[in-house]
Amino acid sequence: MNLPQGSGMDDDRQRRATSPSLNGFANRRGNDKLRTAHKNSTGNIALQATGGETNAEPPDPKCSRRILRIYRLTSAARATRKQNNFHRITIAEYYSEKPKGTGPVAETSSADIAAAIEALKNPCDLDAILACAASHTDDSSLTPRTGLLHPRFREDVPLIDDLARILADQCVFYALPRRKRLELHEQIKADISKIARTMAIVRDVFVDFNAKHPSRASEVGEVLAYCIAQTRLSAAQMASKMALKTSTNMPVHGLDGVHAKFENNVLTVYFLEAKLASSARIGALRYAKSAAEFSANKKQYNREYQLVGDLGHFDSLEGPARQAALDYFDIWNNPTALPLRERYVGVICHSEPKHFADQLTIDDEAIDIHEHHFNKLYAADLDGHRTYANKVITKAGGNPAKSILYFVAVPDIDELRKAFYNAIGLPIPPGPWDDEDDLDDDDVGDDVADTPSPDDMQDGAS
Repeated sequence: MNLPQGSGMDDDRQRRATSPSLNGFANRRGNDKLRTAHKNSTGNIALQATGGETNAEPPDPKCSRRILRIYRLTSAARATRKQNNFHRITIAEYYSEKPKGTGPVAETSSADIAAAIEALKNPCDLDAILACAASHTDDSSLTPRTGLLHPRFREDVPLIDDLARILADQCVFYALPRRKRLELHEQIKADISKIARTMAIVRDVFVDFNAKHPSRASEVGEVLAYCIAQTRLSAAQMASKMALKTSTNMPVHGLDGVHAKFENNVLTVYFLEAKLASSARIGALRYAKSAAEFSANKKQYNREYQLVGDLGHFDSLEGPARQAALDYFDIWNNPTALPLRERYVGVICHSEPKHFADQLTIDDEAIDIHEHHFNKLYAADLDGHRTYANKVITKAGGNPAKSILYFVAVPDIDELRKAFYNAIGLPIPPGPWDDEDDLDDDDVGDDVADTPSPDDMQDGAS
């Protein structure tokens, strides 16, 4: 095809028009320019415009698929080739445009998934009421990474009711799908009285859950785990597990939450397990058993990813961000498509009557001395709790290096549970609750006997 001069077609279109057919690269004769493709010694796929002598050899037909792919590159890549007149595109560069296999992540895809995760984050002021005695980031060489948290004090009184109120407020984010929240938000902007309707919807979710599972009463721990993932890990919730658990078609078994964070071009998925326990060790043992059961159950593992993709918050996103999120969590069609790591997070809220009972004398000195006193006592338990957790996780077949634990001390978990239901405006579910019915006394006793307690470790150090 010879185009007349001044036809208005630019040089790139001229070359494209004079290129050989892509259906088989039939050898073109005469003085037309021939675009050939070849794979050079460095693994690059190069496009070259060459003179078309009558004896020019046609390119290898096996190259046709690669050429087709190159023609399907984004408009930005085409513009780059046009500007440079001759542009080599490596395999890695092509896959960075449209990632497949284990190739590098494209900048556009990175921006899209980062935007998706950022959009799913919710505000949470948990740090205003929950103090840190030890951070899980203090020493990453010791496993599992372990953090110690506790309520702040108003002089000598731990703020349990205030903690319960914050957790109750966060139920709007925890319990409702994002699309529903966005709808309610628009209604509230038009009519502030719709706030009451929003809280009524949240209460209905908890009523449905308690009606289906009257002996669990574990929601306070699950909401606490959600808040800690938001604040301590900066990880957004991928799906509302509470909403899914109230469905008649959904089993109650499974994780308490799936969160994610995108950082340094890597997506980290956090599998959350929340435990309420009468002691830190019982909670650690229960977490180890649950995490091991989940990691060993491939069907449940696949189901969690499927739930996130099919019933998660992604349907509330739009455009490239939505598609990027769906691609990352599509382990069926893209099992190794993009860099991803997984971590198991346990949030263990436990009673700590001994330390809370160790109080200083009331005086008119610094107002925060009581909180600092408890903080110091609890921080001394870090090595003991981490050592025990390492033991039971390993014994259950888990990997402590992939685990992150947060121990949250309160005077009495049952009192926190009651305060939580009061803050929501719901009656307290009748007991007994099944916090520890999956443990045998012999199991707990054997593990406790084999590992020094925090008090024993302190005595030995002194």
